[in-house]
Amino acid sequence: MGAIKGKPARQRILEAAGDSLTRHGYNATGLNEIIKKSNAPKGSLYHYFPGGKQELAVEALMLSTDEWYQKLQAILMGAKDPGTAIRAICRQVAHDLKKSKWQNGCPIATVTLEAASTIPVIQKAASRHW
Repeated sequence: MGAIKGKPARQRILEAAGDSLTRHGYNATGLNEIIKKSNAPKGSLYHYFPGGKQELAVEALMLSTDEWYQKLQAILMGAKDPGTAIRAICRQVAHDLKKSKWQNGCPIATVTLEAASTIPVIQKAASRHW
């Protein structure tokens, strides 16, 4: 996800949540951390996500999934053959890992592996494109 500064509060909250969920998973992501990272008023979180953490996590996961899917689609569409596509995807994943100082892997894996078996809406959000 891109830089948070200058974006509307709802978008900043979603991006901060997506980043925290990717790095820490569902249980270790706190709403206060998201508010601080997003620089949004606490009331905005409850205004935009009245369902609380679960609703926010689902929307952030859907956003992350959509962005990752689009990135993979662009790589696949630009590849001349499957081998080239696989190598390009591996390079992209390696680039993203290095750019995050080895903290961000797949934007949906951490939260999905942790919470999808116990929170059906997270399972549904994680499986949208698959």
